[in-house]
Amino acid sequence: MLQIIRDHPPPISHPDLVKQRESKLGRGAPSLDIEASLLRGNSQQRRKAAKWVRTHKAQEFGDVLLSALQKEAQSPKTWETQYHMIMALGAIRSNNALDFLWSLSQKRLQNNWDRHN
Repeated sequence: MLQIIRDHPPPISHPDLVKQRESKLGRGAPSLDIEASLLRGNSQQRRKAAKWVRTHKAQEFGDVLLSALQKEAQSPKTWETQYHMIMALGAIRSNNALDFLWSLSQKRLQNNWDRHN
């Protein structure tokens, strides 16, 4: 019994847990802060942050991601970033995004219809 206890690593100290919670990032996170990357970064940083949110299913970034997508949707040149943001919102099952995503899809369908007729 004593051998089993000795073989276990020591528990993580409290300051380490606080740092993890404060950063919200974990391992492999892009740059310094996901939220800052989504709101203030360039398109490449927003795309990288959206991929991270999708991979880690980080639901706490749902509202920030939706806000970033609403701004990003105004530029058709950033379609790839928009794609990753939409996929991330789906991966975290963001119900807050449903109305916007529906209106975005209807707008895009109407634009395509108008272009071909």
